[in-house]
Amino acid sequence: MYVLYPQKAKRILLKVNKWMQRNGHILMGIVIFLIGAYLIIVGLIRLGFI
Repeated sequence: MYVLYPQKAKRILLKVNKWMQRNGHILMGIVIFLIGAYLIIVGLIRLGFI
C-alpha cells in the first residue's frame, strides 16, 4: 500500500503511530497475559491437572 499510495499510507500510519503511543502498553500487556495464560494451560495439561 505504501508503494502505491504513499500520501494516503503516511496519513494512516501517522494515526496508527499516535494510537500505538497512547495505547501500546495496554496492547503489550494483553499480549503478554495471553502468552502467559497459554503457557500455564499447556503446562497444566502436560502435568495432568487438566
